[in-house]
Amino acid sequence: MLVKGTSHRSAREISEAVENMGRTSPATRAATRSACREVPPARLRKGFRLFAESLLEPTFPAEELEKKRIETLGALKQQKDQLTQATILLFLEAHYGDHPYGRNPLGTENSVRAMTPRI
Repeated sequence: MLVKGTSHRSAREISEAVENMGRTSPATRAATRSACREVPPARLRKGFRLFAESLLEPTFPAEELEKKRIETLGALKQQKDQLTQATILLFLEAHYGDHPYGRNPLGTENSVRAMTPRI
C-alpha cells in the first residue's frame, strides 16, 4: 500500500520515478522494502527521498485498500483450503500461543474487514 500514492505522487508517478532512476520496477518494489537494492548508486539520494516520501506521506487510497482487502481475504480462504498452510498456522499457534509469532501474518477475516484507509 505504501507505493499506491503519497500526498505528492500517485502510484503511477511513483512507478515512473523509480523506472527513471535506471531500473525497472515490478510492482514498484523499489519504492518500498528494497529501495536501496534496486536504485543504482549514482541515484541513491533520489531513491532515499522517494522511499522516505512513501513511508512518511502515504495516502492509502480507498480503492487500493479495497483491492488489497479482497486479495487478502482470498489468501486467507486459500490458507484454510491448503493442508500444509493450515498445519503451519496450527503449529505456530501451538508453539507461540498469544505471542505475535503465533498469529497468522495475514490477520483474521475480521481484522481484514475492519481495515480503513485512515492513518
